[in-house]
Amino acid sequence: MKTSDPKFKESYKYLLRLLSSILCNAQPPKPNANTDWASVFYAAKDHSVVGMLCYALEKLPPEDLPPKKIMSEFKDIQLSELILESNIQLETEKLLNEFNSKGLQTVLLKGMVLKNYYPISAMRTMSDVDILYREEDKRAIKAIFVEQGYNLVSDIDNELNFRKPPFHHYEMHAFLVGSHHKSQELFKNVWDSVEEKDDSFNLSLEYTYLYMLEHLAKHIECAGAGLRMIMDVFVFLKSEKDNLNREVVVEGLRKLNLLEFEKKIIALAENWFLSEDPDTESTIAQFLLSSSTFGLTRIAFLQSNLRKERKTGRKQNGVKLIIRSLFPSYNRICARFSSAKRFKAFYPFYIIAYWCLRIFKDRNVNTSNLGYYFIKTDSEEADFLLETIKDLGLEGRM
Repeated sequence: MKTSDPKFKESYKYLLRLLSSILCNAQPPKPNANTDWASVFYAAKDHSVVGMLCYALEKLPPEDLPPKKIMSEFKDIQLSELILESNIQLETEKLLNEFNSKGLQTVLLKGMVLKNYYPISAMRTMSDVDILYREEDKRAIKAIFVEQGYNLVSDIDNELNFRKPPFHHYEMHAFLVGSHHKSQELFKNVWDSVEEKDDSFNLSLEYTYLYMLEHLAKHIECAGAGLRMIMDVFVFLKSEKDNLNREVVVEGLRKLNLLEFEKKIIALAENWFLSEDPDTESTIAQFLLSSSTFGLTRIAFLQSNLRKERKTGRKQNGVKLIIRSLFPSYNRICARFSSAKRFKAFYPFYIIAYWCLRIFKDRNVNTSNLGYYFIKTDSEEADFLLETIKDLGLEGRM
């Protein structure tokens, strides 16, 4: 997570300045003689901003462009992102029309809302679409997705995950956060903050902002988060800061224990996208820049072990953790097989079916993660992680 590699810092510094030029409608900075375009490309790819970066590269004079091979890779990804974005947009509109025709109230969340704050909506990529629905409409929501050719991947804690090849993925939320999450107290009455306009429903600006910060904090607490989430905060505030009811925001942040976190994130966002010398040195900056778009599996395992040790007061045993992972909890089994709720006695057989599906159908079993079960919590890496959490003001939420 922490790096002293000068190439890493210089590549990210230039990447941030290029992104800043797009967000602030400025001329992109010229590369210097030592700019490593391959490193800039892979940094952008790691944070899902390759296509966005192309809009800055288009403004550079020919002599300042990356080598042809790298430029071709930039363009290929931009094209694929545009095609994907177009398909997702059309599919989402079709689903929303279906919901409306059945009288179901739904609210777009996260990326589908935030993309509208970027200079061009297609700049903001997405891996899935998140939509809020009313809990009493669960059966009707399921029926619509089945009619549209989707597979129900999971149903747990009133979050429905639907997939349809080759790339459509929808997460339908009855609640903004899990029912056992501490922030549920603030978000449980979220429909009271939903506003209707032109037959569509939207979260209020205040709850959009509070949910964005809660979601960002949750990512950091679980596995880390990348620069795109910080960029979301920047573009939202750039447009809506003066329109927010600050009293509502402060009250919400206090309940979420995120007042200090907000200050740190805003300061970092303004530094990254308004400064000519963006920070790549601080603990927080290095953590986020090395975390990829949605965080890293390694960080997730480390965070999980740290939480378990804090709760039990005992070091975690890697072998026991692996064995435990081979036998998914009853709730996880029910999320994959709805019939398991009616046939609890057959739980052992459902475990076999679970692994058969993962191995032969989903093909998402990754044995390279086995080493993470033995990750050390008394290491320099763990110390750096805990220092970052403290610097961000999140220590009290762990």
